[in-house]
Amino acid sequence: MNTALAAEQECVPDVFVWSAKYETGIEIVDTQHHGLVDLINRIGTVHREAAPVSVLEQVLDELAAYARDHFATEHRLMHEAGLDQAYVSDHVATHGSFVKQLGLMRGFLQNSPQALLPGLLRYLITWLAEHILVEDQAMAWQVRSVADGMSAEAAKAWASGRANPGHDALVEAMHRMYAELAQRNVEIERTNARLLEREHQLERARRELATFNAGLGQRVAQRTAEVYEAQLRLQQEYDAQRSLAKQLDRTRRELEARAAGSLSDEFIDGMAKELDEIEQQVAGSTSEMRDPERALASIGRLRDAIATVRSFG
Repeated sequence: MNTALAAEQECVPDVFVWSAKYETGIEIVDTQHHGLVDLINRIGTVHREAAPVSVLEQVLDELAAYARDHFATEHRLMHEAGLDQAYVSDHVATHGSFVKQLGLMRGFLQNSPQALLPGLLRYLITWLAEHILVEDQAMAWQVRSVADGMSAEAAKAWASGRANPGHDALVEAMHRMYAELAQRNVEIERTNARLLEREHQLERARRELATFNAGLGQRVAQRTAEVYEAQLRLQQEYDAQRSLAKQLDRTRRELEARAAGSLSDEFIDGMAKELDEIEQQVAGSTSEMRDPERALASIGRLRDAIATVRSFG
């Protein structure tokens, strides 16, 4: 760390400056109050320097230990002094509320430490104003008054009307802290705005990619279905054409066979009948023919031809 930076950090004022006006007159209580102020200032430093989460965890653990010891001390003092029971109950309830809020903030630390710090500081400063500088001052006054012989009820009534001498100092510390927090919040808001815009861009890109992928899947599925349907349709048409071609071929052969058979039977039977008649005529008039043997030979050849045709049928 260079000298200029170290000097600058040393000049940074505490968020709450301890002074004698905050003392209650009870030494152990004032010592513990001083410890609380120191813890508040340490948390302010953690916030200002953006220290690691582990550092903030350590400070919060110390704050929890402080709360346990300090509250136990105050409870013992009030009971030993014999203060008004209703007042004591209210005071103890205030302690319980503080412990509860501190536990909640400690739990939030793991998820959003930067968001926790401003709220933690505001709560501690407010609690310091309402509890230490008002209620603990009133408690200390009642302890002294009861010890001097005043009744607990009268001491409670009298203490509730006393003014808080540390109010102006508290307001000054709060103004200083809020000015610093305001500047830090501006920086955080700008960073968050950039991060949010980046997240929106990424989300839009994710949605566009998802839409494209969904559309691509639908288009691929649709095209696949179309190709499958076309293949199925072509196969069906091919099978139908083959079946029709086979049927036509069978029909053609049957028709040819029937036509050939019908033609052969009728034609050949007719020719055989005519040959019989011619042969009878030739046999009956051989004396009148020039060459009856030649005619009979021709008739024989015709009969052979008819027999051959019949064998094909």
